[in-house]
Amino acid sequence: LASRLSDDDLGAILVCIDAEHKLKQLKLTHCTNVVGNGLEPLQESTVVEKLDLGLMRQFEAPYLRRAPGERSYELLFDDAKLSEGPVCAIIDSILSGENDSLNRLQYPHK
Repeated sequence: LASRLSDDDLGAILVCIDAEHKLKQLKLTHCTNVVGNGLEPLQESTVVEKLDLGLMRQFEAPYLRRAPGERSYELLFDDAKLSEGPVCAIIDSILSGENDSLNRLQYPHK
């Protein structure tokens, strides 16, 4: 389900919960279809403390996976669409605020 989540879906969820004022932590584990524009409702947030865009769970093998019944391996999240442009703009807007509370950011290594 997470891999089918789009920026439109993410943005709508964040707007519905008033994320800019209420969301303290966001983890996008396995959200490989998110580019970053869906994070826009978090712009200038002063409450977000942890933003985990790493796409993988802690201790999960970062680069290889084997499909069930297959012998060969493939790159894990090779098709991830997360883009630095929109993500960095939103992070910058959070960090530029006087009262930002962001203390942990995890971004995927490519």
